[in-house]
Amino acid sequence: MQGYRNNEPTSKAAWEDYVESGTLGKRQAQTYFLVVKYPNHSSAEYSRLMVKEFPELGIRCAVDTPHKRLPELKTKGLVDQTTLKICTETGREVYSWDATSKELL
Repeated sequence: MQGYRNNEPTSKAAWEDYVESGTLGKRQAQTYFLVVKYPNHSSAEYSRLMVKEFPELGIRCAVDTPHKRLPELKTKGLVDQTTLKICTETGREVYSWDATSKELL
């Protein structure tokens, strides 16, 4: 999964640094931890939980992480969208997420 915009060289450089530094893997592991610990939440609800569980992250990082990392985890077969529900953060009907296995990485 490509994580940068094709037409922006600075975006590509930032993405490469994100991957090579191990930050991408760390954020994916943190997101997976939330899905295992708190099944059947929306990406917006996981953003709120990211702030709670990982207070050392800046608010922007915590809020942006789940909605970007969940599709990557789905591609890896670690999580899947489950049922439709009303999100407690947005009030919209959304899919919830659950881990395909309850084992932590």
